[in-house]
Amino acid sequence: MIRHRRFLLRFFLFFLIAAIFLSCSRSEEEISQAPASQEAEIAAGDAAAEEPSPAVEVPGAEPAPEAEEAAAPAETAEPAAVEPAAAEPAVIAAGTPEQPESGPPSITITSPPDSGYYYLTVLVEGKVKEARHIKSLTWVIPGTTLGGNVPFKENGYFRYLVSTSGLRGNHTLTLTAVSKSGLTSEKSHSLRYHSPLPTVTVAPAAEKKDDKAAAALHIPVRKPAPKVQPENDPLGPLIFIVSPENNSFYKSQVTVVGRLGNSEQDPDSALEVALLSYSLDSDPSRSGEIEFDAKNGTFSIDFPVNNLEGRQSLLFTSEHRNGQNSYFTLTMQDGNVQPQLTILTPEEQSQYGAWVKVSGLLTEASGRSADAETIKSLSYLVSSSERFDAESEIKGELSFNADYTFDFFFPAQDLTGPQTVTVTAESWNGNRAEEAITLQKGESDIPTFSVAAGDQQATMAWDPIPLDALYSIYHTNSSASETELELRQYQPPVVVKGLDNGRLYNFRLKAEIPDTGKEYWSNYRKSIPLSPNTLKPTVKGDYERIIVSWQSIPGSGEYEVWRSIDNEDNYQNISGTIANTVFNDTEVRYGREYYYRIKPGIPGSLSSSASPARTLAFPLQKLSAGAINREVTEPVNVAMKGDYAFVAAGANGLNIVDIADPANPRMLAALTTTDARAVDCRDNYVYLADGSRGVKIIDISEPGKPVQVGARKTFAAQDLKLRGNYLYVADGEKGLKVLNISDPRYPVRVFSFDTFNALSLTLREDYIYLADGDQGLKIFDISDPLQPRLTASISQFKALAVDISHNFACVAAADQGIIIIDISNPLNPVRISSYDTNNALDVTVSCDYAFVADGRWGIKVIDLADPSQPMEFASLPGVEALSLAVSDDLAYVANSSGLRVVNILIQGNSQEIASCSSGERAYDLELSGNFAYIAGHQQGLQIIDISDPRSVNDDSLVAASETLYASDLAVRGSHAFIADGKAGFKIFDVSPAQDGSNNNQPQLIASADSGNNTRGIAVQDNFAFLADENTGLQIFDISDPAHPMRVASAANINPRDVAVAGSHAFAIGADGLKVIDIADPAEPRIAATYESGPGSALELSGNTAYLVTSSGLLLLDVSEPLKPVRSHLYASKQGEDVCIDDNYAYLAEGYKGLTILDISDPANPIKVSSCPDVYAVGVEVRDRYAFVVDSFGLKVIDILIPPWLIK
Repeated sequence: MIRHRRFLLRFFLFFLIAAIFLSCSRSEEEISQAPASQEAEIAAGDAAAEEPSPAVEVPGAEPAPEAEEAAAPAETAEPAAVEPAAAEPAVIAAGTPEQPESGPPSITITSPPDSGYYYLTVLVEGKVKEARHIKSLTWVIPGTTLGGNVPFKENGYFRYLVSTSGLRGNHTLTLTAVSKSGLTSEKSHSLRYHSPLPTVTVAPAAEKKDDKAAAALHIPVRKPAPKVQPENDPLGPLIFIVSPENNSFYKSQVTVVGRLGNSEQDPDSALEVALLSYSLDSDPSRSGEIEFDAKNGTFSIDFPVNNLEGRQSLLFTSEHRNGQNSYFTLTMQDGNVQPQLTILTPEEQSQYGAWVKVSGLLTEASGRSADAETIKSLSYLVSSSERFDAESEIKGELSFNADYTFDFFFPAQDLTGPQTVTVTAESWNGNRAEEAITLQKGESDIPTFSVAAGDQQATMAWDPIPLDALYSIYHTNSSASETELELRQYQPPVVVKGLDNGRLYNFRLKAEIPDTGKEYWSNYRKSIPLSPNTLKPTVKGDYERIIVSWQSIPGSGEYEVWRSIDNEDNYQNISGTIANTVFNDTEVRYGREYYYRIKPGIPGSLSSSASPARTLAFPLQKLSAGAINREVTEPVNVAMKGDYAFVAAGANGLNIVDIADPANPRMLAALTTTDARAVDCRDNYVYLADGSRGVKIIDISEPGKPVQVGARKTFAAQDLKLRGNYLYVADGEKGLKVLNISDPRYPVRVFSFDTFNALSLTLREDYIYLADGDQGLKIFDISDPLQPRLTASISQFKALAVDISHNFACVAAADQGIIIIDISNPLNPVRISSYDTNNALDVTVSCDYAFVADGRWGIKVIDLADPSQPMEFASLPGVEALSLAVSDDLAYVANSSGLRVVNILIQGNSQEIASCSSGERAYDLELSGNFAYIAGHQQGLQIIDISDPRSVNDDSLVAASETLYASDLAVRGSHAFIADGKAGFKIFDVSPAQDGSNNNQPQLIASADSGNNTRGIAVQDNFAFLADENTGLQIFDISDPAHPMRVASAANINPRDVAVAGSHAFAIGADGLKVIDIADPAEPRIAATYESGPGSALELSGNTAYLVTSSGLLLLDVSEPLKPVRSHLYASKQGEDVCIDDNYAYLAEGYKGLTILDISDPANPIKVSSCPDVYAVGVEVRDRYAFVVDSFGLKVIDILIPPWLIK
């Protein structure tokens, strides 16, 4: 016992001396260079590493004086004087600074040894010193893609299993440590590849006979192995896996049973194993040690695989005590794999010919490509409902390619009817997948033959027949018989060049099998070669439509119009197949650009290159500069009230201008102020922003004698607006001011809010929009006028003025033009677009149009119909514009020369949108219900369906009836009354068809002699009044339309047209206007005459008669029918007919087209729109459409009148 204690004491002393020796092994040079904190760690030795104290790092803390003093003696201490027993672990306490780093980190690798061996894995062990300073520790094998992080403990120790599966040859393992301060250190060991052969033996599961041994497999007991170094065992024990078998399937958990030994008869070699471990090849972090029975070498582990998928490899490593390793790889297949099939070609319900090629793709249900080792079999079956015997089935086994695709052929020339092709895949785990398609019998032996047109060429393609076939291509065109091209032995695709663009070619393919002489043929395929410009369309943007036209080609009489909004690939056929070479696209929006291509009406044809176009709201034109009053000098701002313009003229004060006659503005009065900047009016007061003198209130109850009655001093009043009892003032650098003006004589300031430089403002609902100079736009909530709140602002532009249109603010932004801001949510304004003018100083919005005062660049009118795409459509260059205001069709412009009145009467550009040919010249028309009834002269009475005006075409002519010289008509109920020239008076029944269709063929039910040149007709109550140039005015009783009776005539006049109102008929002819008293239709008498000059047509509306005369459109006041009074003459030498609708007169002017006049003031009709592209003979109006008859039939005109001119 005593000897045993002495032995232990000696052993302890030996261990203590060895520890002292190791702790002092550093050189004096290293210690002299190390900081005190590092020497403290050296003194602590491994004791500090084994039992570390908790450390808290305090960034930026200064070392405590006590720590510095304690560290000082260590700088001169000798290594031999360091006593490990007395050393204390280095501790950084909370609230004290961490000791600094002693230098680059130090790495020690204990495994693998330098020049050690590797096979599938390498166990890396070692220690990194001063672990608390280490930021990262990584490993890499240079020259490979292998590498990663190495986890380490607080004491610096690390142990990590590195997978080297797939490596061969010699390599270097390098570890790199990086400290928190950026210092680095590397340590490398070389590795040599060594594969112990044979090392792998799979024992059959049937060998498990001993129940005791089997029980031992599940009760592993690891015992310390004695130090054995067999002389004849350089490689170490082998690993045997009893179960599962290699390449077996896994589900959720795998139990691996095996044993160690040099041979099946030598289990004692397990005593030579120092460590048995495993790792997963796809995830080396899933690794661990395996306990084994040291006596018989048996082991067992349960390995969870529920989160794995695909093929997996489990790597086993046994480490021999002589330093060598043995390995075994167990491969497992995913037992959860569900194969999935996709047949790529042919498509479902496609046609089959003499041969069928099927191709597809194998995947797993997860979408990954299938693994060859997971698929047991792949097969196909071709079946039909018309075949029942198994012997006639077409089937076979398949293999798939390296990319997991498969394809196969089968003969089908003798097959008939639908065929179902089924492909089946079965995996080793027993899962199955099927995919089936149904094919229809094709039109030919080679239904896949296709032809794609190109520029002077055509490209042919087909699925080759799976035999050694020779191919020939035949073609025909309109000028030649079938020709064989010299293309034998060619494989697809084949390009045929030298073809004529625009010509139609028919191609077909022949496949010939030389060994058998058998031939297979395709059907003909049509193709029209085209260059990009052969069918390139000409496009013209117009109001609410784009006109697309192109040149015809000999190869096709039918075409398709394709459209896109971005000129990318998303073109759509918008026309269908049409026979015309002109197409009107009406499904367009103003301001958007559209792109058009044309294709021949043959499937698969090439399209032309694209042509872009935009619609127009108005033709771009110049405004007309009107009168100027130079008595107003240096005007800055203007406001209108009634017949007066109130001009803020800077140092010239307030100027009052009489604008009752806009052509002759006249200075009425002036009131001297200091710096008049802006003006607003209400009741009998003008509110003037007078710069540094603040706000002045002026009584204008007598406009010629303005009197100042009130004032309020502000900093620099620039603009102002009225709302209720409050006046809101833009006060320059002092921002927003609110004045109570309930008593205009004593305005009181109730609120002030400083901004950067308030220059202009406008009000809408409960918000003020303030132009704040370089700070952009500011929005204030004024629901409480005493406490306005700033709710939002938007900058990045200079705001000089602002006005509102719907949900958008339009800001004049100097050299940035106008800025459009979405204010639908005043709390979150969003800039959506801009339009660059030149120098936008002021802006006024009217009817979705922004009128911009653009400095010396004049006036610009910007269309805001689409606020995201503002567009200019009118301008007045050369007239300086500093500020402006708009009223009706006039703009009042302030410039350095005075006050200018500008005519903004921009005429609308009404457009023809549809037409229906009537054969020859038509003379007049009338609208009733869904139909237009046309007096078509010798073409008779024609009825056209106008239920959808935009869709009127030649097919809209639903009925017609012959007449001799129909020149005018009137429709009442189910009867049409015709003035038929030399044939007199005719009456037709135009009742709807009994079946409700539009085929209401008119029936002539009566005729009467009204003279031999009956030109016009009017119907009132039960009487028809017919104007005959030779026999005068003829009056018929039509109470029974089938039996009209003449009741009277008014001779001594030669009328061409007649209109009736009450007890008077107005007849116009070569001798002017006659007013006829028809109070008693049986005794008409001429009551008045007006020398209007020769006339051809007239219309009555209210108290005005509109006469189409040789001098123009004459407007007569007939409020007293017996005393007609001239109101105005609109000059026109080509008048044919006139129609009155609301406040507009529609004048048919023959070859000059259709003219639209604003007649709200009959004494001053104004031209507001026109359509010069029609030969207008007669006109009627409904809603927004004018229906015009001309030399070719009916034209439908879309009426456009500038919105600010609509009364």
